[in-house]
Amino acid sequence: MESWAAVAAIIVVLLLAIAAWLRWRVKPRGGPAPHRRDVGCIGPNDPVLRGSSSYITDASAWFADQLLALEPGTQWGGTYASKPGYHNTRSQNASNNYSVVDSPDKGGPGNKAAGYDWTFPEAQSGNYARIATYTSRLLASAQDVNDPRLDGWREFYGQADVDTYVEGWDCRYGYACTSDSSHLWHIHLSESRDQVESVTNKEAMLSVLRGDTVAQWLGSANGDGAVILNCPYDSDRLDIFYVAPDGNVKHNWYADGGMNALWNGTGKSETLGGVIVPGTLSAAWDPLGTTVNIIGLGAPDDEATPHGAGQYWGFTLSKGGGKSGWGSLTGVYGQLPAASVARTHRAEPPPSPWRQPSTWLLVAAVLILAVSLVSLWIR
Repeated sequence: MESWAAVAAIIVVLLLAIAAWLRWRVKPRGGPAPHRRDVGCIGPNDPVLRGSSSYITDASAWFADQLLALEPGTQWGGTYASKPGYHNTRSQNASNNYSVVDSPDKGGPGNKAAGYDWTFPEAQSGNYARIATYTSRLLASAQDVNDPRLDGWREFYGQADVDTYVEGWDCRYGYACTSDSSHLWHIHLSESRDQVESVTNKEAMLSVLRGDTVAQWLGSANGDGAVILNCPYDSDRLDIFYVAPDGNVKHNWYADGGMNALWNGTGKSETLGGVIVPGTLSAAWDPLGTTVNIIGLGAPDDEATPHGAGQYWGFTLSKGGGKSGWGSLTGVYGQLPAASVARTHRAEPPPSPWRQPSTWLLVAAVLILAVSLVSLWIR
């Protein structure tokens, strides 16, 4: 019996040691445990397809050239790869792959890749200065709830400092994540699939990587189509609808103070979605003052557009909170006024710790210890 207890004790110690090592390995000390994700990046022996490849949009090829011009001496790691994840097309991924299940990834062409690898050769020998600069800028933007420039991107991974831990962020769900050690020397970017044809979305990413402020980015972008509405049932209320630089329709409202509130910036804001051609937006209250009807020309149209809707984007905001939309609508919103700003930096809990191997090793150690103690007690 003593020999069994000794063996059990040794096994428990080994399991605890392995569990501790696993947790140290995947968790940056001093922070919450991030989700580790295999993003299927392109290896040195994998074929690289660019430019006119049928799997890559013209906008994606342009983006690759812009990254290389941004930092001379860097290399393009590739866009398309026949692997699960954003490097592959939606049609070639399994239907339950994380890169195709969310609404933003159901839009856009089904035969185009949405992953990008940007390589920093000197980082392969431990010189992380350049890659850390760009990864740090990505982290700062992603964690800033007032910075919308990464709203059209799912995730990124890279090296933000001088250790051997890969930093990353899920921009859509708002939590830290990590991946394999190849991201110590290359940055991986996953774009929402409904944005792969958008140059504007990629310009927003380039603005972050250049180190621009949000104000600088907004000043250089081409938003348009503002509509200002006076409320028929409340003379103090003011509503503004406009097309933002990313093509989304934005709604700002001021519950009291009218134009004075507008100048003072004391209103609230929400994103209604869509990808709208600047200058085509129109909005008006109905005669009874119960709804606001909004319409514009979508660019591009969603795959789910009802028959006959064409490229037109439409949205109806009801005073009591009712809503309807068609055409290239991709966003969601709450009541009028909205309960909260509709953003893709929404905070959701990371994956359950029960999916971590270290958790199950700890459980096994506890069970073995319990069995050993029971055996000794029975004896």
